[in-house]
Amino acid sequence: MTEQMETLALPVLLRQARKLAFREEFKEAAGLYAIAIEHQDMVEVFDVRMRYAVCLEESVDYQEAMQQFELIHDAYTEQGETSAAEGIRATIQSLQMKLFEAEKAAKKKKLAETPIRHDDLLRMFSEVGKNIKFMPDEYICEVGELSNKIWLLKEGVLTIISEEKEVAPEEVYALNHEYVLLGERGYFTRQRRDVSVRAKTYSQVIEVSESMIQQMSEENPAFAVAVERLMRTTWVEPALARQDVFSRMNEMDRVRLAMSFKRKDLVPGEVLFEAGSDVDGTYLLQSGCLFFLCDDDGKDGQMSSVFPGDMVHLSGLIDGFSSRYKVMAATPVRLLHLSRKRFESFAEQRPWLLQAIMQHARQPARLQVTASNDSYLWRKERHLEGTMSF
Repeated sequence: MTEQMETLALPVLLRQARKLAFREEFKEAAGLYAIAIEHQDMVEVFDVRMRYAVCLEESVDYQEAMQQFELIHDAYTEQGETSAAEGIRATIQSLQMKLFEAEKAAKKKKLAETPIRHDDLLRMFSEVGKNIKFMPDEYICEVGELSNKIWLLKEGVLTIISEEKEVAPEEVYALNHEYVLLGERGYFTRQRRDVSVRAKTYSQVIEVSESMIQQMSEENPAFAVAVERLMRTTWVEPALARQDVFSRMNEMDRVRLAMSFKRKDLVPGEVLFEAGSDVDGTYLLQSGCLFFLCDDDGKDGQMSSVFPGDMVHLSGLIDGFSSRYKVMAATPVRLLHLSRKRFESFAEQRPWLLQAIMQHARQPARLQVTASNDSYLWRKERHLEGTMSF
């Protein structure tokens, strides 16, 4: 506060403070009232101290506001004005709640600003998960089970068994006291398990439920960000690697590209885009099922179902290519959208990407949805080739 303000006559000071409060410049008004209440003529004037406390509250200085209201409460109590004192006490209690919420929000903001490293994320999973011991030949999960949890292998050896006879069983080891993350791809895509997992030796596994992950994400924004990044690195990047168009990019660039996708949710029956529309960008299906429809004599004829890992409308990354089909949600759907603007920086440095997309865009409409390795598999049951969604 300037010396000029401090030397203002008391009536002028109060008038200026009232004007500032009227203009909702509460912080400045509180500064003037703070000077005014120190004046010897204001010691017993509760009205000015009350105005000061209210301005402090409005400027979100709850701690100082409570101190001023406490002084007013004590004064009313000494004078026997019980009703007025009770009213002030209610105000103080309200401020205590506001202070608690403000401190909680500040803590949450600080947590959100502190990134969680991958190893720390696994440690956090381990702290809230359920420790389970498995004897040899006991199953951790089997084909067809819901993907509503993830696991950390803490000790032992597990065998991953695919239903496909040509896929050899794979063994997973816990080494050097490091956790091995399991089941995250199925969890992120919500597909039922397409492999079984069996203990080969005595094993210890930490099971983390979907409800616990959701609870921690709500309580800690940084945790939610870390889980989202885990999804981009462990599922989106491998999905892009199996797309012929993006397979030539190096892994680090694909991770950067994976981070550029934005989430979009649809409800059953909701149309993603209509045939003939100018669609900005491409979509990667994360979970759910889309219908891929082509206009046939004025009727929507289903050409295929689109499942997690498939990409829709790659040609949308280039201006001038309208959609030749309609896409709508068959179930609740989560998509990841890559816009032209976000794709530009990658395309500028890699002209071959545009050439590959141009070639793709010229193909018939029935080939405009790409599965892994640019294969068009119109079977009902599909998953990314070589990728176990466990």
